[in-house]
This record gives sequence, C-alpha cells and structure tokens, in this order.
Amino acid sequence: MHQMVDLMAVFVTLLLTGSEFAIGVFVHPVLSRLQETAHAEVAKPLARLLGKVMPFWYAAALLLVVASLFTRAIGSWSWWACLSSAALLAVTVPFSLICLVPINNRVAAWDLNALPGDWRSDRRRWDQYHVIRIVILILASVAIVAAVL
Repeated sequence: MHQMVDLMAVFVTLLLTGSEFAIGVFVHPVLSRLQETAHAEVAKPLARLLGKVMPFWYAAALLLVVASLFTRAIGSWSWWACLSSAALLAVTVPFSLICLVPINNRVAAWDLNALPGDWRSDRRRWDQYHVIRIVILILASVAIVAAVL
C-alpha cells in the first residue's frame, strides 16, 4: 500500500512540476512574443482554467507527499527527504496566494477591448514570481524522488 502512495506522490508532484515548468519555459515566452490582442485572447482563458485547476493539483501533491511521509520511519533519511518535499510544497501555497494569484485573477478578468495600461508589467512580474515557484517545485520533486528511491 505504501508503495502505491509513494508512486502517486511522485507522479502527481512531477506532473505538477513539469506543467509549471512548461508554462514558464514554453507557454509564457511564446505568449510574450505575440501581438497584444492575440496575447490577451490566449492569456485570459488560460488564467481562468489554470486558476480553477491548479489549487486542486497543488493540494493533491501536498496531501500525497504528506501521506508518503507517514509511511516512513521517523528520523530516517527518507523521512527527512519526504518532510523536505512536503515543506517545500507547503511553501508554494502561500507564495502563490500572495504573489501569483492576484495577478492571475486580474488577467482572468481582463476586458479584451480595453486592456489595463500596465498589463505587460503584470505579466512580467508574474513570470518572475513563477520562476521562484518553479525552483521550489523542482526542489520538492527531487526530494520526494530521493525519499522514495
């Protein structure tokens, strides 16, 4: 049973990290090169969709890593690695709520006929915060993989 929990924790965490990495490395750089109208027309529905899905995905990753933590001997190396992963995932939640979600909500609420004057700076700031979140997620992923191996 604990092997299934471990497998699911690794799978969900790596999938989350890969998704966020792809957004930061591929999706947003392509969007930033589009003309304003096309950028906004793509960014708004993406912000809405991901704003609805990602909270559940983050919660699932964190809960699975915590469940994996409870299957380990307290104080063992794998317990510490798993605890580190859980802590790092837990840090991403308030960080996202404070730094990224407000910007995402503004993007999701854009009036495509009258974009705010500072919309590009908002997007750049979101991308900067997102890089920090990606680094944290990569560390969390490495830790859960190390704990399971």
